[in-house]
Amino acid sequence: MDCEYIWDLEYDDGMWFGSAWFSIIGNELDDVMVTILTGDAGESIARSQTDAFESMLKALENGLDEKVRERLISYYNDELKYSYGDDDMWVDIDDDDDLAEQVENTGAVIPETKITDEKKRVYLMFSVRFEDDKADCNEIAVEITDGEIIDIGDRNIAF
Repeated sequence: MDCEYIWDLEYDDGMWFGSAWFSIIGNELDDVMVTILTGDAGESIARSQTDAFESMLKALENGLDEKVRERLISYYNDELKYSYGDDDMWVDIDDDDDLAEQVENTGAVIPETKITDEKKRVYLMFSVRFEDDKADCNEIAVEITDGEIIDIGDRNIAF
């Protein structure tokens, strides 16, 4: 695998796990987990998968990060907020500063080659914090295809 942006790769049960630095929320780069789905045992990472990741990074540098933040705020307020639990656990997210306090970038998922060969697709993963200021397992996934936001939903859209 030849991708200068992902390192410390380890294989486990049809997936490669590695690390990468990028930022979507806040001003500092985040060290996030990158999961690369291969499906078959021991399958190597395809060039189309690394190309998809590199394409997503370039799109983020060219303004996609702002669009992702806007969609996250909208999704949180319109879909997720008050969807379960007590109303007290949900805070208002009105801008990027509020978003940075409540949502953290946790990684990226690169789908199998049958998908990345077709289009350059990556799922960005985010966790929502609640009253104890720890990230919850309630993850949000944002589908990025060919540098554009296609879908946003719970983590299941990435898997």
